[in-house]
Amino acid sequence: MSRGRAAARLGAGAAALAAFGSISLVLWVRRRLPVGPSEQQVESLIDLRIGRFGVQSRHLYVGTSQGRIHLLVAGDGDRTVMLLPGLGASAGSYPGLIANLARTCRVIALDLPGTGLSDPIQFAGHPRAAWTELIREVADQLGLATFHLCGHSLGGLAAGAFAVDSPKRVSSLVLLAPVGLAANPPPIWRAALLPGLADVMFSLDLLLMGWQSARGAADVRGLARGPVEVGPDSDGYRFMVTSRFTTGFDLLAFRRLLEPSGFRADSLLLPALGLLSGRVMVVFGDHDVKVPLAPAQRQLQNYPGVELRVVSGWNHLFPFVRPFETAELMDGWFGDREHRGRSHT
Repeated sequence: MSRGRAAARLGAGAAALAAFGSISLVLWVRRRLPVGPSEQQVESLIDLRIGRFGVQSRHLYVGTSQGRIHLLVAGDGDRTVMLLPGLGASAGSYPGLIANLARTCRVIALDLPGTGLSDPIQFAGHPRAAWTELIREVADQLGLATFHLCGHSLGGLAAGAFAVDSPKRVSSLVLLAPVGLAANPPPIWRAALLPGLADVMFSLDLLLMGWQSARGAADVRGLARGPVEVGPDSDGYRFMVTSRFTTGFDLLAFRRLLEPSGFRADSLLLPALGLLSGRVMVVFGDHDVKVPLAPAQRQLQNYPGVELRVVSGWNHLFPFVRPFETAELMDGWFGDREHRGRSHT
């Protein structure tokens, strides 16, 4: 390679880093602005987002050893589903999925520490123990002896941690593109740990989600299918939520999950799959580049009791942009399990 060509490539790389750095700096400063929307303003926006589907939501705040935790509750069915959001998301990020599930279930969506309207992260070290204790305390205070547990992405890792600790309390475990089924995380996860880069990635994700939602991807049963503007940030929800906090963003927990050698052994979901076996459904999109399907498929071959659903054309964001179809998969899974349970009695 000539010196001129090498210098040009070096210059282009430096310019790209400078661009990322400037964007990251702006986002970093914005997130540390002392003025942000009130709790009531965020609650009202969440209610509006879910209300577009003809479903009412309510807000609960539970005091736990991890601080005050915000719960978003919708529906009043006999079946209770606890939903754990993924990295960079919170309960209010899933209006379509919550609304669709609320037609047949009581849905309780948590803001994990450092997200949404919950308190900033207070724990140190690996988050598994803190997440498990938090879920247990919330379930105890709500009087939930057993419940269906669902986690998306990083929330799937939290769900698996609780299932290992308290398998008898989990009626079934639904993992939506979960983190933790591969021993080596994709390189993009490590890139997300660079200061500010995660904000850029999340912003791009939100643009994609809003575009897909505007094309009619987010529908609700009972409403005509068509362009419904209900993208996770079509109304600035994430901007409002993140501008409320100056510390404690959930990337801190994600950072503690990673080591130079790869995923820590106690982060893997495999113990949960072994314990629950026939009570687990894992859903992946075949276009998922953030949590690739192939490593998960290799692991799941060793667990024949686990039901794996691979949906053509879906990416990592399917609970956001395909909420109707995701809820249909979950409803069908719950119904099949309940039918099998009645058949054995």
